[in-house]
Amino acid sequence: MTGGARLVGLLLCAGLGCSSGAAAPDGGGGGDGGQQPDLGVDMPGGSDGPVDSMGFEPAPLPYFYGTCSFGGSASLVPTDRGQLPHGLTVLATGLPRTVALEVDATNFYMATSSAILRMPLTAGAQETVVAGVAPVVTAIDDQNIYWLDSGVAGHITILKAPLTATGAQPTMLASQAAGTNGRASQFTVGGGFVYFSADNTIWRVPTDGGTVQTVSTTMEPRGIAAATDAIYFTEFSNETIQKLPVTGTLPGTPAFLKLAYAVPNAIVLTGGELYWADWFGGLEYLPLAAPTTGKRQGSDCSGGPCEPRLRAGGSGAIWASEPNDCGSIGRVNHDLSEVMAAGLAPIGGIAATSTHAYATTTLGELLRLDP
Repeated sequence: MTGGARLVGLLLCAGLGCSSGAAAPDGGGGGDGGQQPDLGVDMPGGSDGPVDSMGFEPAPLPYFYGTCSFGGSASLVPTDRGQLPHGLTVLATGLPRTVALEVDATNFYMATSSAILRMPLTAGAQETVVAGVAPVVTAIDDQNIYWLDSGVAGHITILKAPLTATGAQPTMLASQAAGTNGRASQFTVGGGFVYFSADNTIWRVPTDGGTVQTVSTTMEPRGIAAATDAIYFTEFSNETIQKLPVTGTLPGTPAFLKLAYAVPNAIVLTGGELYWADWFGGLEYLPLAAPTTGKRQGSDCSGGPCEPRLRAGGSGAIWASEPNDCGSIGRVNHDLSEVMAAGLAPIGGIAATSTHAYATTTLGELLRLDP
């Protein structure tokens, strides 16, 4: 779906307050006051949407659309509507508000403003991995969860705890004086290091602990992706993608890799492919083996500008944004970028595996989708 067509669909839903298309046709027709298992757009109470001049209901959207539009109040994703587009499923409700989400083969790891919690994929009881912390953004590897912590004003603090811990004391990996904005700007884990930045400086520290190294001091990153031999970051002022080898002498000098379409921000590396987002809600794809190629998918955010968050997953990456103060979740690969669910409550965190995407919302929901 193009950005323009999607915008039309979103505006249609904003006017109708629709919730989603459902599973099987009922032959069209006007509202009948009951929830309708049909292919047409339904009103919030479940009745059919108004028909057009030919007697047909509005065409269904290819994704779920909730009740939030243009900053309006959001409601929970319904659990009584049958199968929803992209396999949208409510796994749990009543969860604490989260700021970040991780997932592995057995558990979810949810960061709140004061703790990191663990919950089985079966959505069972929650356990506290570590409390008394202030996570902002998280990442995991096979053994630990890492996070940028805001507990010390004016400092960038990087902490970690074992994934299997219960009530653990976190281990400090780094504590650096922050930049002029008083806080860290970017954070990622890759190649056995935690990378983080403030202003024009990028640092790294081994995930096992050790000396903090200065990686670069020449450009301010808006997003960082890390491989074993190099990091890639989005650079705001000249709208470029930069590459910096990290196997030689550090600090190093970044090298131009690609001119972005517009003001790039979030970036992820999955396999040999880079994906990044831009300020207008567009998503770009670049195979590292052919850096002169690539493609930009049109904006997937109505009411922009918007700055999607990205995580590797599915056949490429998943994204989340909050256009008009409502939550949207989508997917992107080198063939397409599309919405999977919109009109949700604002998104707390997103995570993904090769087969599923997950998100939490400010209403305490944990959602699963098939990207």
